[in-house]
Amino acid sequence: MEGSTERLYLTDTYLFETTSTILSISPSETDPALFDIVLDRTIFHPQGGGQPSDVGTLLHGPSNALFHVTAASSPSPSTVLHTGRFSTASHFSPGDTITASIDRAARITAARTHSAGHLIDSAMQGLVSRNATGFGGVGPARKGYHFATGAYVEFEGNVDAGEREEAGRALESAVMDMVRGGGAGGGGGGAGGAAGGGGGGGGGEDD
Repeated sequence: MEGSTERLYLTDTYLFETTSTILSISPSETDPALFDIVLDRTIFHPQGGGQPSDVGTLLHGPSNALFHVTAASSPSPSTVLHTGRFSTASHFSPGDTITASIDRAARITAARTHSAGHLIDSAMQGLVSRNATGFGGVGPARKGYHFATGAYVEFEGNVDAGEREEAGRALESAVMDMVRGGGAGGGGGGAGGAAGGGGGGGGGEDD
């Protein structure tokens, strides 16, 4: 595993395809049947902060070598690993130029889910600061889970059972007000916005 990766997803959420150069390729430390590939630059958002990684393909046109990226991770601040397997007999070599493509639908879903978490966090902070009914015992967000199946934001404290229905309506109304008004300090933004989410949406939520 060698090289430093430029993270293109931080500046463009909707960049779904680009060209990159293979810096290194090696058997995966987690599964010898898989490979870990490091690129000089990537559009694949790694898993982290409660959200899934991008998935997609790497294609070397001259040889038709095709690699399916099933997971992306960031073992260090400078490196993104693209883990997966080849579906062709031909493989890559360091120095090869490839076309990287991510699953568009999965990226957009991840972006929207993450941004929604920030909107909820920001709306909750506003209700707590105004001491709205039901929110007196609620503290900061302590965990955000942004997988599309089962997404949630977890806060410290609790809402009294008798006030939950009213509190739920108030929270939903506050979120919709922000959506209509353009979001919570940057709900879409750059690609960290995408899969990195609603920008400055809410300070307490786990990015």
